[in-house]
Amino acid sequence: MTAPLPRSAGLNGDLRASRAPLAGLVAMGAIWGTLAAVMPDLRTRTSASDAELASVFFLSALVAVAAMLAAPRIGAVLGPHRLAIACAAMVGAAALPGLATGVVTLGLGLALLAATSGVADVLLNGRVAAAEAGRGRPLMNLNHAGYSLSFFAGAVLTGLARDLGTGPTAVMAGTAILLAPLLLLTHDGLPAATPRSEPTQFLTTAGPGTLWLVLWLGGGMMLLASLLEAGTETWSALHLERTLGAGPALGALGPAALGLCMGLGRLAGQALSLRLGPATLMRLGAALAATGAATATLAPTPALALAGIAGIGLGTSVLVPTALSLVGGAATAQGRTTLIARAYALGFAGYVAGPALMGLIAQLAGLRWSFALLALAALAALALVPALVRRTRP
Repeated sequence: MTAPLPRSAGLNGDLRASRAPLAGLVAMGAIWGTLAAVMPDLRTRTSASDAELASVFFLSALVAVAAMLAAPRIGAVLGPHRLAIACAAMVGAAALPGLATGVVTLGLGLALLAATSGVADVLLNGRVAAAEAGRGRPLMNLNHAGYSLSFFAGAVLTGLARDLGTGPTAVMAGTAILLAPLLLLTHDGLPAATPRSEPTQFLTTAGPGTLWLVLWLGGGMMLLASLLEAGTETWSALHLERTLGAGPALGALGPAALGLCMGLGRLAGQALSLRLGPATLMRLGAALAATGAATATLAPTPALALAGIAGIGLGTSVLVPTALSLVGGAATAQGRTTLIARAYALGFAGYVAGPALMGLIAQLAGLRWSFALLALAALAALALVPALVRRTRP
């Protein structure tokens, strides 16, 4: 929810309209990309089993869901400084997992990082949805591309640092320090907008029942996409290193390839969203993600597994931003952040279920079967597309 936003045409206008949320999403991506790539070292230091890691991921994701549901009220309390404060808390919490020496301390560190990230995520995406309403054009894929590309950069730099012998404490603390200057861009101080400042196609005349259906359909799509993304970013390095014998630098290319391909896919999605429409864009994305997951499952070499991970990244990249854009466009200005928070909380169940289920399957049958779960999730997302688009088309 924003005051009147810049309406200049093209990419420069889009970047100016979403400067603050884009900076916050870039910081968030760098933090989680770093964490994904350093996870093998944290697992070794804490002597955590696959099942214990699954439990840690599950509990921290539950904390994130609770934080997301509370985010609209927290944002109202923080007022015009809400984006900057939420992002500062998230960057400060980034160092905590690197201090872990056991499963319990790792769980506490991840829980605090998940809580601050959950609040920041909802507030940042609420700002993007309001910017879309102010400009009358999609911006979600552009902003989420910033998250994915910084996720890639964080994972690559972490892989190089690990190869040089840098421990997880220095890696996570260094990431927080390097991101601190970016917080200056997250402050815009804009008050809430009124519905009169928005184009009519972004206002809804739908009844409460229809909005609840939008919530469940949009949240369901985000759940499946989050399962794909979180499962791949959390377990890809371990799959490459443990299943296929890759070294630390090559293992870090798993989450790095995911982040890069999701960033490139979202940049392409920004351009294609107006040409293809949401239905075609999401169908293509889900089909590509299913193909990539099947490839990663069956790959006999790290190179082929990386190709599959790239397919997951390219395909999954457009699902969450497009679903968020549809959900945000179905609400008025007053209710948009709340609707997004609820859809995001539902969607974040994928972050709860993805890494946890993959960890349990890995414990019982190996990581190849864990990646087969991702192929099924992508096929389910493909089947969900028609109903979501039919209920949310302006």
